[in-house]
Amino acid sequence: MKLIIIIMISVVMLIPSTVLAETQYKSTSVSTSVNLDPVNIRANYELGFDIIVPTVIEAGDTVSITIIPSSSTVTSTVKLSGSTLGTFTEYLVYGQESIMGIPGGYGLGAFVTSTAYVLPSISGPAHIVSNEWLSLKDTRSKTFQISINNDIGRHNSITLEFETLLDTHMGINLDLILFDEKLISDSFRLEPTYQMPIKIPLKKVHPTNLVLEVKDGTCTGCIQVKPILTYGNNQKLHSTNIAIYVDGSSSESGLTSNQWSWNFSPSVGNHVIEAKFFGKKDSTNSAISYSASQDSENFLVNKKTSSSSTSTSTSSSTNNLRCGSGTNEKNGECVANDLFGGGCLIATATYGSEMATQVQQLRELRDNQLLNTESGSAFMSTFNDVYYSFSPIIADYERENPYFKEAVKLAITPMISSLSLMENAETESEVLSIGISVIMLNLGMYLGVPAIVIVGIRKRF
Repeated sequence: MKLIIIIMISVVMLIPSTVLAETQYKSTSVSTSVNLDPVNIRANYELGFDIIVPTVIEAGDTVSITIIPSSSTVTSTVKLSGSTLGTFTEYLVYGQESIMGIPGGYGLGAFVTSTAYVLPSISGPAHIVSNEWLSLKDTRSKTFQISINNDIGRHNSITLEFETLLDTHMGINLDLILFDEKLISDSFRLEPTYQMPIKIPLKKVHPTNLVLEVKDGTCTGCIQVKPILTYGNNQKLHSTNIAIYVDGSSSESGLTSNQWSWNFSPSVGNHVIEAKFFGKKDSTNSAISYSASQDSENFLVNKKTSSSSTSTSTSSSTNNLRCGSGTNEKNGECVANDLFGGGCLIATATYGSEMATQVQQLRELRDNQLLNTESGSAFMSTFNDVYYSFSPIIADYERENPYFKEAVKLAITPMISSLSLMENAETESEVLSIGISVIMLNLGMYLGVPAIVIVGIRKRF
């Protein structure tokens, strides 16, 4: 019994991984005129091939491409001393002689023998492993291999093309009852110009690693979580597609990776806090995706905050300082939790929730456009230093004064609407050009228009 199991395992290990493939029929054509005085032959060749290719190729893979000769024909129009004897079509089998009898030709017939040669080429992030002419002398298939780069850049497919040559020997024979003789013939090489392109989709899947950090929140019985999402060589992946589960039940969704969340309370006691990333497509290339990943932590939610949180609360009380979500007290000031500042404090206070449409729009703009470029990341770093120096005070005052909150909403709504233009920015240059345009637009709205109004009023009075 053990021997049978070992044999079965060995057989399974020898079976190659399955690659889904499809057969595409491709054809090309070429014509020539053969003068075998007094016989003239006009020959039209239609060369057909079945090409077996993968339905999709993953980055880093090496795959085989197979070419099979298929349904090739030669159609010949034969003239004898200027008079047309007829037009005849014959199937063409490479390496074999095809004979076409000519009715009324007094025993004359046309014969042709051909060999096809195919040279594949490739465009895109790939190369042909051994690039050489493939000789098709019979009906047997020919195979070559292509290798896809690990880095496919912005490419979502590769394109194969096939240069074709046809060596053919054509002539006239005399076939009588007791006599069969080839009278005249000639050999020539033909070069079809159509290169039979085939496009093959690519895909690249980045495995991701999700590490969950949990800490006491800034209020009694609250916690905050930080899902750290990375891929490749520990590169951070920004996503707003993180969900938090408490003891297996959904608790929060729409969290942003690589930053501390807002406060939420799963109830006092020991809990299993789990973070899940559901995967996503790359914003610059639909062929690139990031796989799902998850992590969990056991965490004791206390009735009271941790010592660090308690000391922060005491300090806040002493200094009459309250820090909003996404910040903490440090040396008597409210500072951001991390480099990119947990959340937009003013927008959150204005619209009432981290999950408000306007707040999520700002978060996605930051994660999908700004933080994916060097200039955008540099801007965010400088912006946070300035923004978090005053935003906690404004956010807290909004919560205390509804009239002030409505005034802030009225003031920032045009700015948030103008920032939607940045959703079209994907490259470094686009982020710079559209970003500068948006800044100029806002300067015009918030400084230019009021200045014009004030000048107009002063002139009037």
